[in-house]
Amino acid sequence: MSKSASGNSTKEIEEHNRMIMSKAREGDLIEFPRPIYSHWAVYIGNGKVIELTTIVHPGSSTGTPEGIVQEADFMKVAGSSKAKINNEKDKDWEPSPPWQIVATANSLIGYRFYHLLDSNCEHFAKLCRYSKEDSDQAKELLKKLESLGSNLPAIPKLLASVVTRTKSGAQYQ
Repeated sequence: MSKSASGNSTKEIEEHNRMIMSKAREGDLIEFPRPIYSHWAVYIGNGKVIELTTIVHPGSSTGTPEGIVQEADFMKVAGSSKAKINNEKDKDWEPSPPWQIVATANSLIGYRFYHLLDSNCEHFAKLCRYSKEDSDQAKELLKKLESLGSNLPAIPKLLASVVTRTKSGAQYQ
């Protein structure tokens, strides 16, 4: 039986994720913890999520990831991660109704945008649920980068660069 990086068997992780999927309701935010970061998506029902995922094009001279919003299979997105429902901001922010969360996520399918600190998958998921873009993990990364001070002055500037958010050339608002 194969084991994941967390020491859990593949079967245990799959059973856990099927249980989470059975408990998830339309509009719930799903967090997929990875070794370095967490991936986020919006559960839309029937074993599906809508996510902002990134791709790096082969042969890209910059290696800069491009993001695209897409519908995906919950279990495929989960992979070897132990998924969890994470609506923790509900205690601070009023969530939109489930139908509206799903409608917002669906309306963004095909949009291409990504920025590590301003427009990542956590920003996307929280935008759909709360109509606010926010990422606790991006804030934490920024704090760590700022603590490096003048040791690496170009990194925060690079990470804070502006990205274009488009769907078929139209500006994303």
